[in-house]
Amino acid sequence: MPDKRAYTTTTSKEVMARIGDAMTSFDELSVAVPSLQFDLKSVYPISRLRDKTITEGGGAIVKGAGEFQITTDSAADSSARLQSVERGRYVAGFDSTPGIGLAVPTRPVGDQYIEWGYTDFENGFVVGEDAGGMYTGIYRDGVLVKQTRREDWDHPLTGYSEQKQLDPSHLTVYRMPFRWYGTGPFELKVSADIGLGGQEILAHTEFNPEPEDAITLDPNQPISVRVVNNGTTGNPLTAQVAGRQFYTHGDYNPNRRVTCACRENQTVGTDEFVPLIAFRQKINGYTTISTKLQGATVLTDEDLAWNIRVYAEVTDGVFEAPPFSDGGQETALDFNTTATTLAVDGVNVYGDIAPGGTANRSLADQSDLPDLDLPAQGDVVVLCAKSLGGTATVSSVFRAREEW
Repeated sequence: MPDKRAYTTTTSKEVMARIGDAMTSFDELSVAVPSLQFDLKSVYPISRLRDKTITEGGGAIVKGAGEFQITTDSAADSSARLQSVERGRYVAGFDSTPGIGLAVPTRPVGDQYIEWGYTDFENGFVVGEDAGGMYTGIYRDGVLVKQTRREDWDHPLTGYSEQKQLDPSHLTVYRMPFRWYGTGPFELKVSADIGLGGQEILAHTEFNPEPEDAITLDPNQPISVRVVNNGTTGNPLTAQVAGRQFYTHGDYNPNRRVTCACRENQTVGTDEFVPLIAFRQKINGYTTISTKLQGATVLTDEDLAWNIRVYAEVTDGVFEAPPFSDGGQETALDFNTTATTLAVDGVNVYGDIAPGGTANRSLADQSDLPDLDLPAQGDVVVLCAKSLGGTATVSSVFRAREEW
């Protein structure tokens, strides 16, 4: 019987493209096991631990069937942004690849635009679409310093005849391998269903503002999507987001330091949870440093319930550099060891009971705690507790580990 399997032809250009795809940006032909730093699937609901959402003027982000719907309404000021809490961490000497699956079923008109990529829209790399069509872009200190229109995408192995078959309204995988040194490059690799089967489209973008500068100011970025009406009314926009991921072409095994603060002989009652120790990432200059929970130790003379919570808010006390941190230069964190109440409860990520008694303590270490990147931009992480017996006297230590 005839073989009914479908065949597609492969051109010499496609063979060369696959060989070229195996080359690093340093022109090395290498084999490496990718190190996945994070993987976000749209089958799960929106989570404050994974997803940062920002909406204005009727913009919305909702869970759809296997995707997130990021939409504007008809208002001129409507916008919506979905951004991963965790940021990719560039490893010097290796290429890194962020990626996103996305469809744009509605076309921008007027001054509207949609952008997606490896960026907080202050720095990083994007693919976008506006009324003039698709483009790649590079953000540097909040400015879109390089915008390359689709018809000008240049790659030695891919022509515009293939690019123009790309339909962004179909679910498409966009990968953006880059290196941070000098001019980059930042490349766009699009896996799309074109003609008889899937095909990879390549775009090559370089930018060099000054010979001594890097392509963008910060290589550690989230994966983000935003839809913006930008003053145009009457044309609601939608972007549909599937998976998001970031990996390094090689080993990712960073050095981390442990930072901690201690609070001694605190009085804790039975009525409600109160903060023991809180910390937050510094707002200026340190926001892209990866910070994770390391552990907590609680010593108490009465039985005690305690939690670790993120996105909490505390009242009173002062956030300041922990002791012996060279005036705060050696840490991205500020601690508050004198807060008195929880103004916002936050989201619980760990809890335990500390038995009372002078010889007893409760201990959580790195292996017990969730391996989550902690939120930045001034968001508070708090160790809090309440007594299960009489009024307790509590001493505690709260630890975090920072990539440095």
